[in-house]
This record gives sequence, C-alpha cells and structure tokens, in this order.
Amino acid sequence: MQFRPLIKLLVLGTIMSSSAHGVANETMAGPIRSMPAQQIASTVPAEGPTVRYFRVAEINKPCFHCESFILPLSDPDDIAQAENLIENGPESGGTIAVSQIVAGSDGINRDLNAPDEPLWSWHIVSFDGFSDITIELCDGWPSLIESDVDEFIRNTSGPLQPGRGQICFWGWTVVDEVRGSGTFAVPALSSFWILLLALSLGTAGLLAMRGTR
Repeated sequence: MQFRPLIKLLVLGTIMSSSAHGVANETMAGPIRSMPAQQIASTVPAEGPTVRYFRVAEINKPCFHCESFILPLSDPDDIAQAENLIENGPESGGTIAVSQIVAGSDGINRDLNAPDEPLWSWHIVSFDGFSDITIELCDGWPSLIESDVDEFIRNTSGPLQPGRGQICFWGWTVVDEVRGSGTFAVPALSSFWILLLALSLGTAGLLAMRGTR
C-alpha cells in the first residue's frame, strides 16, 4: 500500500516530463535559451532539419543604420545561397532575404552589431527565399519594425496569414554565420519532474531495503 503514491507520482512525472520535452521541439528554430551571440549555434531538433543561423546586415559601407538581425535557415538550398553570399559577396545575386515575421522575441533574433546585442521584439517564423527584386512595401530595417511591430505586421500581412508580416530589406544581405555552442533549453517543468522522479526512485529504493530487513 505504501508504494501506490510513489507509483502514481512516477507515472505523472513521466508524462509531464515527456510533454515538456515535446514542447521544446515544436518550432523550426526551437525555443532556444536566450544567449549571447557566441553561444547561438546550429541545432538539431529531435525531429526535423538542422537549423543554422545567419547575420543579416547592410551591404553598403559605411553603414547607415548599422543594425543586424538573425536569419534562421534549414533548407539546404537556402543555406547554400547564404554561404555563397558570405564567400562571394552581394555580386553573386539573390541578396534580399524575404521572410515572414511575427511579434514577440524568440530569445535569438537580436542586433549583433550593437555592443550589448539587444533582442528584437519580433522574429522570423518562415523564410520565403532569396530575391534580387521585391515590392517596396516590405522594405525597411530592424529598428523601423521595432518602433511599431504591430503596425508593420498589419501593413505587410496578407489575408491568408493574419498576424504575420513580411520583410524584404533592400540593401541588406547575409554577411556571416553565427556560430557557438547553443543548446535546446528544456523547460523548467521538465527539469523539475526529472528531479522529482529521481527523488521518488531513491525513496522507493530505501523503502524496499527496509522491507527486506
């Protein structure tokens, strides 16, 4: 009888821990721990493609806005084009990164050009491709979006995807890849239940030993 509460606790803990781990792999980029630039890395979710992160900044030097944002890519062709831009420069063509954004920080998208690398309060959720020419409506720069994220999204969203805006900054392109040692951030709930499971197993072991004496 004394083991029934422990068994229930073990089952509940296993369910909660599995559920929390599943949440950590839902999106393309994954809910990665907020970290400095040197710790943002390529990640391999349990299911789905590898995601690699690239810094997008102004082509012209000296820069005018002198800002940047993070572009997550998972398609091999898109990654190949990003690497081509880094190696050969904007003369290789297809410089404009056309992407869909939503409001809110993902803990990754930030201005790596700024000394304190502040997070932007918007992030990319889908990549539409590299292009040479786009409509002017989605042109801009990171701090322009930041000044009124909701307004920018309203102005650039389509009827089929409300709540998603589109960016296509002219004169901006991929300049380098962001590398580091980032890892998936397992939610605190998962860690809590893992600890609880360990304590429960330890308690069960002690009770079992006492029962044999």
